[in-house]
Amino acid sequence: MTNASFRIARLTLAVLVFLFAFPAIVDAQVTTARLDGVIKDSSGAIIPGVTVVAKNDATGIPYEALSSDMGIFVLPQLPPGTYTVSSELPDSSVGLFKT
Repeated sequence: MTNASFRIARLTLAVLVFLFAFPAIVDAQVTTARLDGVIKDSSGAIIPGVTVVAKNDATGIPYEALSSDMGIFVLPQLPPGTYTVSSELPDSSVGLFKT
């Protein structure tokens, strides 16, 4: 084996080891989205216990989350699409917006 061939073989082996050792780098394509936020009132005060619903306009499937004591809500792994998002606090009004 010549010196150049040996270098190419070593480089090829190094690349293959890298790809198999770190499959997350190779499979980094993500096909979902995440919607998160903090629920606050008009004065900026945090509102816990708010139900947030993202309804897929094409399928009608609702995805629901409840805001935490810090007002944080998370809707992970939403399929691609257009959503109507609403929020509701028990014994209160409903807020609605489209994303």
